[in-house]
Amino acid sequence: MAKRKTRQQKIASDQRRPISGENTFVFSLANSSKIPQKTIIKTTTMYPYLIKDLTKTAILTAIIVTFQLSLFFLLKSHIIRIPGLGY
Repeated sequence: MAKRKTRQQKIASDQRRPISGENTFVFSLANSSKIPQKTIIKTTTMYPYLIKDLTKTAILTAIIVTFQLSLFFLLKSHIIRIPGLGY
């Protein structure tokens, strides 16, 4: 059975990793004398795939809403008539 890492080993391995970036988040760890009071974590990436997916979703939503509004106004002004559907 594999030996599990202790919390202190995990913290030590996290501190050894190189961290680079623009955004900085500062938080303090309570109830620990061996761990520094403030640890700085920096994040670099803005997740480009997330931005791409959100852009696609926004464009698709805008197209659907535009189509629904145009269909509503065409039906309301009786330019298009669908049998069984009355406005």
